[in-house]
Amino acid sequence: MSCKYFSRITQISKRAFLSCAFLAICAGAAWAENAWIDYQSITGLFRVTIPNEYKDHFSPFRIDDTKVLHSGELIATIDQRPYKNAVKNYIVKLDQTLGPNMSGSTKEKLINRELDFYQSHYESIGGVVKDRSTLNTGTSSEGEVYIAYPDKNFGKQGIIFRVVYTDVSRFQQILSGPEHVIYDKHSKIFIDSLDTAHGVTSIKKPIEEEWSRIKAPSGAFALLLPKTQPPYLAADPYVHSSGNTDIIGALFYDPVRFESIFYNAYGYRFGTKLTFSNAAEILLKKHIFRHKGYTRNVNIEKIYIGEQPALRARYAIPASEEYPYANTARLEAVFTGNYILVHEIISSPSLVDAPLLETIINHTEFDPIHGVPDKRPPHKDKK
Repeated sequence: MSCKYFSRITQISKRAFLSCAFLAICAGAAWAENAWIDYQSITGLFRVTIPNEYKDHFSPFRIDDTKVLHSGELIATIDQRPYKNAVKNYIVKLDQTLGPNMSGSTKEKLINRELDFYQSHYESIGGVVKDRSTLNTGTSSEGEVYIAYPDKNFGKQGIIFRVVYTDVSRFQQILSGPEHVIYDKHSKIFIDSLDTAHGVTSIKKPIEEEWSRIKAPSGAFALLLPKTQPPYLAADPYVHSSGNTDIIGALFYDPVRFESIFYNAYGYRFGTKLTFSNAAEILLKKHIFRHKGYTRNVNIEKIYIGEQPALRARYAIPASEEYPYANTARLEAVFTGNYILVHEIISSPSLVDAPLLETIINHTEFDPIHGVPDKRPPHKDKK
């Protein structure tokens, strides 16, 4: 048998192999398009139909002894390269508010804010809005925008951005890919299948097991505070002491309302015994009078918490350009002997009463006379 015959056979085999390989790639891509699952979130707050090759990550954030908030995302990607220059992304993001249940007007404002943001971004790169709508069902509010836009690497692309607000949660659905993705059947399956739940996740575990006890340098008080967990708490709480003043503070962030909570605990020691009268004067001079022009007729309430004398006040303050929502201050103070502890909270009217803050205040230890005992585990020497 001649060498030419073997050469011809080899060429035919190569073509057959390449054809089979190409068909396998196509079949694999088609299989990937059809291999979908009914995903149930570990948070218990949503389910959705999505491609079965996905990644998810949700971070829990405790706010009291029984409740947990969640923030995170679910992502599935169908990459059809090199068979086809196309990548499709299916995304669900979840964030929960630190504050109370959102009103209908609050949800409407937040929906339009988010749709405006996406529309503005894609229009700035040549995108065209194909459709935009909002809907209020009574129990939830939602909005969506469909946009076609050019991409230098993939050509004409499309994106669907949908946002759903329940009582305390925001769910974002994002789907992107070739322009036809806006209208294809898989997009409809993905968008229509999202099923959301109200409320937060429950847990039966003492909060002391997860939060950290932070003691003031003077030993007069100690706070129980969350450990760092973005987006709610991006940095560790800070501790400062100067002269007769202790400060422990933290900056919390609400990813749903896009608002921060400025929390500080101030401890002051004086040379004389404190009474309701001079304790109220301390609040005026060290806190309320800082906000000039907004402190007329501020009511300082004098109360007892058990046998502990206490003061509280709430008043309007001038908001800054950087934080236009932070127009409310709240003070919660306790005093004994010559020492006073003041919890100062500055944020929006909705967030100054966030359940998280009630947990911090209620778990505060205060004993400026004897000093708060150190509850950290004893140091063990290495053997």
